[in-house]
Amino acid sequence: FASEPMIAKPMNMAFDKRGRMWVTQTVEYPYPAEEGREPRDAVMILEDTDGDGHADRSTPFAKGLNIPIGLLPYGDGCICFSIPNLLYLRDTDGDDICDRREIILGPFDTTRDTHGMINALRDGGDGWIYACHGFNNQSQVSGSDGHVVTMNSGNTFRFRPDGSRIEQVTHGQVNPFGMATDEWGYRYSADCHSKPITQLISGACYPSFGRPHDGLGFLAPMLDHLHGSTAICGLVSYPSDSVIPVLRGNMLSGNVMTSRINRNRVEYRGATAKGYELPDFMTSDDPWFRPVDLQVGPDSHLYIADFYNKIIGHYEVPLTHPDRDRESGRIWQVRYTGVNSIHNNDLSKNDERYEKSVVSERIDRLHQEFTEGGISTEQLISTIQNGSAQLAVAALRLTRESMKRSGAEKASLIQTLREQVHSGNAHAVQAASEILGHHGSTTDIPVLLQRLAHVPESDQVLRQTMRIAKIG
Repeated sequence: FASEPMIAKPMNMAFDKRGRMWVTQTVEYPYPAEEGREPRDAVMILEDTDGDGHADRSTPFAKGLNIPIGLLPYGDGCICFSIPNLLYLRDTDGDDICDRREIILGPFDTTRDTHGMINALRDGGDGWIYACHGFNNQSQVSGSDGHVVTMNSGNTFRFRPDGSRIEQVTHGQVNPFGMATDEWGYRYSADCHSKPITQLISGACYPSFGRPHDGLGFLAPMLDHLHGSTAICGLVSYPSDSVIPVLRGNMLSGNVMTSRINRNRVEYRGATAKGYELPDFMTSDDPWFRPVDLQVGPDSHLYIADFYNKIIGHYEVPLTHPDRDRESGRIWQVRYTGVNSIHNNDLSKNDERYEKSVVSERIDRLHQEFTEGGISTEQLISTIQNGSAQLAVAALRLTRESMKRSGAEKASLIQTLREQVHSGNAHAVQAASEILGHHGSTTDIPVLLQRLAHVPESDQVLRQTMRIAKIG
């Protein structure tokens, strides 16, 4: 799709509402630019204007960045991490060139490492942006409200786009690099050294390098295998109604050690996702192939950011090793060429995939309405009680961000959560229990304990969610 000189070393990719690819590129890595020297890194906008699978337009949106990694198109520009801050890079006159830079959050610590910093920025559809905090550094950051978060090495966190608040979401992991969301609204991260894929549950603790757990124990791993690697980067999740039949219910992740794209089938035991190893999606006989990020574009094609380097990773050889390539980069587009229908209007209304596609569109619309103008309490409760299973869970997750409403409205939402704790849908029970842990009262502890007693041992995510909630 793109290569040098159009794109140097790609780190993270994202697509805007117009279908254009935004990508961070770096030539500074692995050392940031010295103080007093203009950094040489950038955010680029790539476009395929004739649909031939190759980017034919490249626009340098923002130059002078310092090892930019995390990226999210937002507002009139993008939110991007560039050492040492999360920045809002704005284009106020519409010429696709950044003309205003604003610090959202920071500084983040980069004194111990530069390759695993803030990455995989994802819009949660709930007024928050979710992200990974990478390996080794110890960041202490606060929003404008004064609330301080301290993150030691691998963690995930979320923040308001205006920088008004930052909150830690999960604790542990080694170097999460890549994040995906599935059709039930669960988030997952790719990681090295702990497990290749991790189901992220708010407040949960995950294994790292010798760090203790939180007293409740580490959440049980989603996978029992390691894909023969210590470096997994980038992650995409294909829903059960995917336009690509062979990938429905699969997750793909980049393996920079083995130059492969790994594949896992995901099944649920209640609210717990379990991954089962499948044959690799893609292998390469080019030993420089380093897939660091994966994205599914609005055209349903898979895009792979290839850091393209002789050196495998960060620590295998000294950072000063002369064989480190600083100029070459690739972005690959992988197209599905099957004959199956891929658009909603091609599907019969009696087809189960048609119904699932409609639900997915309704969830997207629900998130858009919530972030743009809010949703009434009555609408939220009605959607939870009467919507399809996935739509109801999506609405449930939004109730956490609706608890600042007036007394009567909040009481109605809390009562709805209590009812959903007894739902027959484990995903609804998980979402309701998690939110009660943040906004319920001590009277909810017996309710959660009673429900916990009936959760099977195999549903470790739901059990851990309830254990966290009853002490929250």
